[in-house]
Amino acid sequence: MKFWKKLFGAAAPAHPERMEPDRTDAQARARAAAGFDAFIALLTNASAEEEAQRIRGVARAAWQARAAQDAAAGAFDAVDAYQVLEEVAAGEDGQRPGQWLLIHLDWKATDEIGWQVADILAQRAVAPTWSGIEAEFGTVPAALMDLAQWLHPRGLALLDIETDADAFCSFIVDAAQVTHARQLAAAARLTVYDAEEFAARN
Repeated sequence: MKFWKKLFGAAAPAHPERMEPDRTDAQARARAAAGFDAFIALLTNASAEEEAQRIRGVARAAWQARAAQDAAAGAFDAVDAYQVLEEVAAGEDGQRPGQWLLIHLDWKATDEIGWQVADILAQRAVAPTWSGIEAEFGTVPAALMDLAQWLHPRGLALLDIETDADAFCSFIVDAAQVTHARQLAAAARLTVYDAEEFAARN
């Protein structure tokens, strides 16, 4: 210690400085986690109970893992909710064919949307008569906008989640639940667009 003081003119630090989260950060993270849990519950409300519970468990585990990684790195902002949602959408333990929840597509995967939509509609007991189940669109946004128009007279709505990537992630809800779904998404710090907003951006 004396050597350090002689060399640098100050005492050596007893231990490395470590940033700690303040109470405001902790409260914000807790609110976001609760919002995300409620959002996943909404997504799974048309699923069989066993599958709904499984997906909720996957989502909670992914959120906790991400929060732990962030804390270990000294990052105490709210967890990136979309990164966690990707574990549900495309992770090894995420959604499964026959019990699909999220339309999750690479920007050029126009051939993938049909079976995903058919799967989701089947769980809602809606006849899969949308033309996109058989036809192929030129772009993913064109397919999603057409799907949104088809859903509207059936009392359903398509909401699109901001991915900040060359990919698309969308989900179907009852039209009466749109406002509630957007509120839950916002609480989880997910950005969600309705059909009109999505069309304007694409």
